[in-house]
Amino acid sequence: AETRQLELQMLDSDVHMGDLAKIILVVCALALLVPISISYQSHQGVQNRLKNLLHAETKHLLEIQEDVNRRLVRANAALQYSENKLAVTLDSIDDAVIATDAQGNVTLMNPLSEHLTGWTRAAALGKPIEEVFHIVNAETGLSVILPVRRTLAEGITLSLEDFTKVISRDGLECDIADSCAPIRDSNGEVGGAVLVFRDVTERKRLDQTLQDKNTDLEKATSVAQTANRAKSDFLS
Repeated sequence: AETRQLELQMLDSDVHMGDLAKIILVVCALALLVPISISYQSHQGVQNRLKNLLHAETKHLLEIQEDVNRRLVRANAALQYSENKLAVTLDSIDDAVIATDAQGNVTLMNPLSEHLTGWTRAAALGKPIEEVFHIVNAETGLSVILPVRRTLAEGITLSLEDFTKVISRDGLECDIADSCAPIRDSNGEVGGAVLVFRDVTERKRLDQTLQDKNTDLEKATSVAQTANRAKSDFLS
């Protein structure tokens, strides 16, 4: 009976040990799950904060981009207005204008320069200035060195000598007066040159006519003075 009782107690003890082991396993599992849960919740909190920060930063960047786009639109509108105003100004003045880049290639022409050179703006863009603007000495017929290269190299304003003719693409000639000035950027560096010239053929013709009339007047004055002296001598 005692042996039987002992066996029962041992069986009961095994059952309790099994329950205790189960309890220990549950407690260990809970002990592991609690930090994991806390870590997961913490990770989720960090992830949510990162998402919120990312969303806020994205929204801020989008606002900046929209502001930049608005500024670009305004700048483009202002640039377009400025270009239109410049085009109207160049089209309405009595001077021919040709602009070049730092390498001396044509970047701009107004209608009067197209008329005097025989080149259209579309055909002249990108061409060396010497190819588009061909000038010679009116007295010798020899080619004249353009002031553009010196202006680009030295950054100074130059004028053509008198008695200069421009030869158009069609072979037509006309007397011109010309000046060349550097185009500088915001740093003061020479980034191109601008030629301003005009047709002075009519003015030279009028000057020659006036000179001829002055010569005739001087001759007439001389004859009159001679006659007066002769008259004075006769009266004397």
